[in-house]
Amino acid sequence: ASKGIVVVNSAGNEGNDAWRYITAPADAPSVLTVGAVNPEGQLTAFSSVGPASDGRLKPDVVAQGQGVVVVRGDGSMGLSSGTSFSSPLMAGAIASFWQANRDRTNAELLELVKQSGSHASDPNVFYGYGIPNFKTLIEEVDTPVNAVVVYPNPVGELLYIDVPSPELPLKLAVFSLGGQELWTQQITEQRTSVGVEFLNPGIYLVELGSKISVKIIKN
Repeated sequence: ASKGIVVVNSAGNEGNDAWRYITAPADAPSVLTVGAVNPEGQLTAFSSVGPASDGRLKPDVVAQGQGVVVVRGDGSMGLSSGTSFSSPLMAGAIASFWQANRDRTNAELLELVKQSGSHASDPNVFYGYGIPNFKTLIEEVDTPVNAVVVYPNPVGELLYIDVPSPELPLKLAVFSLGGQELWTQQITEQRTSVGVEFLNPGIYLVELGSKISVKIIKN
C-alpha cells in the first residue's frame, strides 16, 4: 500500500466461531477489508466482524459474499459463499473505477469508496462503511478529460479506442501474455474501431504509445 497499490482483503469467515473477529492481514490499517452480505444486503452469519485488536473500525466495507456466481476449477459455473468472494468482487469494482479516474491516489480512491457506502453516515464493526455505491461514484467523480479509453472488455469482434486529440497520433500494439507482438496499428483519430476477430479467445495486452497498457479479454 505504501507503494501506491490498492490492497483489498477478505475479512474472514469466523463470524460463526468462538473467535468471530477479523484476523491478519485484514486488520492492517492500509488494507481495505471486505465483509460479506447476502443478496438482500444483510450481513452473513459467517462474516468476521471488528473491531481490530487496537480498536480501529473494521471491516471497511461489505459486498455480496453469499450465493455468489463463481467459475469452478473444472470450468463449470455455480454458487458459492465466503468473504473470499466478496473481496474479489470489490477488487474488480475498484480496479474498474480507478481505470476511469487514473489521477487519484490509492488513499484518495479508498476514501471515496468508503464514503459512498450505505453506512457511511454511521459506520460500525459489522458493515464498516457499508455497501459502496459505484454508480454514484462514477456520476460524481469526473473522468479525466485526457484519459485514453479502451472498450468493451471483454471484447467480441470490435475493440474501440477513444484517444484525446493532444495524444494523437498513437501507436497501438497487441501482445500475447508471453510478450509476442501480434499486431500494430497507427491511431490517428479520436475514436477508432479495431477488428479483433482474428484473435483466439484469451487474455491479451494492448499497448498505446509508451505509457498505457491495458489487459483485454477476447471472448
